[in-house]
Amino acid sequence: MKKLALIYWPKGGSVEHAAKIIKEKLTDFSVSFLCVEDISADQLSDFDVFIFGGSTVGADYWSNKETEMAWRPFFAEMEQKNTRLDGKKGALLGLGNQVLYPDNFVDDMMYMKKKLEAAGLQIIGETSTDGYAFNESKAIVDDKFVGLALDEDSEPELTNQRIDSWLSNISGKL
Repeated sequence: MKKLALIYWPKGGSVEHAAKIIKEKLTDFSVSFLCVEDISADQLSDFDVFIFGGSTVGADYWSNKETEMAWRPFFAEMEQKNTRLDGKKGALLGLGNQVLYPDNFVDDMMYMKKKLEAAGLQIIGETSTDGYAFNESKAIVDDKFVGLALDEDSEPELTNQRIDSWLSNISGKL
């Protein structure tokens, strides 16, 4: 059975809630459920596949050195230790609010995608933008989100359906 690391941030709230739903549905994997604050770059080699999940933030937030956030030190550690994930696959989960943040909906997925691909991880699991109502997102390539986009604030009734559809598409590819 493949060892899957489901790594998320922040603790509590919608990201952790969605990650828990995904964890319960991943019955074909040995899943480690980890907040990014609780794992080091060295531990990544213990896993075969990954799902990384985060919440929407704008580009200014990611680049603001004064902002407290756990992804920045995690990716800095990966870079410092030259962590390599070559030959491994992963998928991305992004949570956002397309009503309050229509110009930055799930932008974080692109940030994570770039950082993880730089370490050699193959990102899979893109999803259609159909059915969403937002203005802009940096997490879109060829009219698809680079991972699973969820809006627990405005469309919580669609979360389970979107997770089920996404998992059915990625499970055989991980």
